[in-house]
Amino acid sequence: MKVLQINNFHYVRGGSDKVYLETINLLKDAGHEVYSFSSEDERNLYSRYSDYFVKKQNLKGELSLKNKLDSGISFIYNFEAIKKLKLLLKDYRPDIAHLHIFQSRLSSAIVKVFKDFDIPVVMTVHEYKMLCPAYTFLDKESEICETCARSRNYLHAIKKKCIDNSYLKSTLSASESFIRDSFFSYIEHIDHFIMVSKFIFDKHAQYEKKYLDKSSVLYNFIDFEKLSFFEKDIFKKGDYMLYLGRLSKEKGLNTLIQAFENLSSIKLKIVGDGNMKPQLEEYVKNKQIRNIDFLGFKHSEEVLDLISKASFIIVPSEWYENNPMTVIEAMAMGKPVIGADIGGIPELIRNGENGYLFESRNVKELAQLINHCNNLNDNSYNKLSENSMKFAKSNFSSTNYIRDLEKIYLNVIETKGRK
Repeated sequence: MKVLQINNFHYVRGGSDKVYLETINLLKDAGHEVYSFSSEDERNLYSRYSDYFVKKQNLKGELSLKNKLDSGISFIYNFEAIKKLKLLLKDYRPDIAHLHIFQSRLSSAIVKVFKDFDIPVVMTVHEYKMLCPAYTFLDKESEICETCARSRNYLHAIKKKCIDNSYLKSTLSASESFIRDSFFSYIEHIDHFIMVSKFIFDKHAQYEKKYLDKSSVLYNFIDFEKLSFFEKDIFKKGDYMLYLGRLSKEKGLNTLIQAFENLSSIKLKIVGDGNMKPQLEEYVKNKQIRNIDFLGFKHSEEVLDLISKASFIIVPSEWYENNPMTVIEAMAMGKPVIGADIGGIPELIRNGENGYLFESRNVKELAQLINHCNNLNDNSYNKLSENSMKFAKSNFSSTNYIRDLEKIYLNVIETKGRK
């Protein structure tokens, strides 16, 4: 099968990028011919198809009025992306296209190209951009908000300045959502949606019933063979707890750090980068919190090594997190997870069996849970650890994933051919 994989970034910037890149590898290993379409970036991994990639938008520093207008237009309708995608499709004619996160850099307008070429399309839905201009269901105060989805009126996002507390960015994002729905409707142009959690499936179906017949749930995956190097540390209780991911407000870092503030004997390592990093580091410094270390960005093998030597991984999210790769990687290495009871996280954590849940944003409850977990005896910890790996092997196996993904591809191709 000839498969085209599409994503804004061709390097690991977040969990969705990792799924995109690992899916490429998985399909190649299964004998498929795989092409990639993305945007240029100095951090990109090698791709034979990089000549088709779209130029990176330079949005830093002072921009002229013309550059601002050009950037705004490209956000909604990227002429270069459409031109280069057409060239790629003419040159290789894939059997199916698989979209990940492509809005903004590549623009929603590319979905029409596949219809013009009569190529079936599936899309892995990693977040909520189809329902919320801010994609997170959070307003500028980081409070859960579903008003745009409920009313199908994106003006609310502008009124509340939901994107970076900016009228300009909020107007641009709301306009993109309106134009997308009017001219490049995903529900009309995309043949099948792969939802990465039951929660995200239910949330989309709640506001658009058509998703019910065009979607399936398929959890993200991990290749267990890549973890064999770390087997010596699997099931072993480490001497620190670990946060992995983007350092941004919706991830619950303020709650996490405040929970550790009075737990001086318990170590926390924070891995990742993001716009909140300077603020968080300043808070820890001013409060003289000595049990928290910021390790910055780490590459894949370094991350796995840190997971293998940790006791618990903590996922303190304050938005509708779906199927976090952090949870999958942790459980696959026998590390139980402490997670917020929000979004798709409760689907993955069986409270007291393979980890623990706490009320999202509740500092006191999280602190009590961290202390409880730190004081678990070896027998209790080992049961959590074994259950974590068992759950991971049942639900996140790359073997099962590729089998189910191939079934989706073939079904979509056959259904498209019958129409």
